[in-house]
Amino acid sequence: TSGTPIEKRLMEAIIESGRLPIPTEQHEIRGRSGELLTIPDFAYLDRKVAIYCDGFAYHGNVDTLSSDARKRNTVQSMGWAVLTFWGRQIVRDPTACERQIWQCYEFRRPAAAKAA
Repeated sequence: TSGTPIEKRLMEAIIESGRLPIPTEQHEIRGRSGELLTIPDFAYLDRKVAIYCDGFAYHGNVDTLSSDARKRNTVQSMGWAVLTFWGRQIVRDPTACERQIWQCYEFRRPAAAKAA
């Protein structure tokens, strides 16, 4: 992982559950003209699921929250599901975070796979 304790803890929960594939780390999501929009901490490219692990110390101020919201709204408009977990949330219950990721991942399964 990129090394933050909350990212490591969430990755551990994903691995421990055994039901999700290992996500891509630090995937660059770019706009139509190639400009960098955002870099989620983890992503499932095949299902367009972007996962952010946000620490309050960096993301907890008004300017950063506003910037994050704009970026994530843009990514959602491009068809991505965006999941954001606060550091405290990951530390307190990483299994619940993994469960939410699993639910989103399963929901975004291709229609043909759902019917099978």
